[in-house]
Amino acid sequence: MAHAYILWCCFGNHHTFPARNLCPFGKHDISFHAISRLTILQLLSWKAKHFRAITGDDRFRSPLEVRRTSFLAKLRVAVYRPFVMIWTEPIILLMSLYLTILYIVLFTFFVAFPYVFEDVYGISQGLTNIIWLAVFVGFWPLGITLYIVWKWTLKDIAAQSEATDAIVTAPRAETRLYFAMLGGAVS
Repeated sequence: MAHAYILWCCFGNHHTFPARNLCPFGKHDISFHAISRLTILQLLSWKAKHFRAITGDDRFRSPLEVRRTSFLAKLRVAVYRPFVMIWTEPIILLMSLYLTILYIVLFTFFVAFPYVFEDVYGISQGLTNIIWLAVFVGFWPLGITLYIVWKWTLKDIAAQSEATDAIVTAPRAETRLYFAMLGGAVS
């Protein structure tokens, strides 16, 4: 938001800056998709192949090579599973619908801000973007709440570890509700 305000004030044209600003991110997107195929199973397969080449021992096999699953079988599972989960787990369907409505409302606000404040009230684009500063300030109480609940969660994990004389890495289910209770109340 700040780049639109700065460029509007300095140059009077805000349309060229975001395009030039977003170009470097394309490189990261391409590299992410290239690296995303490196799953642990694929890495183990490459390592087993390397060990077979070095030692000449054919017993080095990765779990991927032992299963010998074809690409089409993997693709069938990857395409079919989300639909099965949506219809067999109603909470997934309900949460998906809720998030869809939430995103529609939020992105409508993003689009509506210029129309409401520039057209109706006659505020310049730079000042319209400054209004988003209020949204940013509104998120600070949530950040503070997150830190407080995180500390409570660490104390709960430490108390569980002392009570059971074992290393506990996850909080109890009830402790996870603190985030929902305080986050919802503060926001």
